[in-house]
Amino acid sequence: MCASLVDEDSIEAVLGLVLLLLILSALTWFAYARWRLRYGSARWTMTEATIQSEYACNPARNVWKAVLQYSYQVAGEFYSGYFRNGLPWF
Repeated sequence: MCASLVDEDSIEAVLGLVLLLLILSALTWFAYARWRLRYGSARWTMTEATIQSEYACNPARNVWKAVLQYSYQVAGEFYSGYFRNGLPWF
């Protein structure tokens, strides 16, 4: 009974609208993420970091990448991480 009320043209119109909304949502999310990376970090507190170790790794044949492992302290809390130089990372 319900299937006879919906024709193919209305289904295509709804699917087209859904696809358009998905694409716009993805583009909006990407633009916001890029904006946060560029302008959001300007409000961060400056602090000193200590390089704990460094090494070169070979993720792909004939491609060497530098890796720095670091630690820093903010408001009495210690944090650590690593920085990989270059893209792509395989």
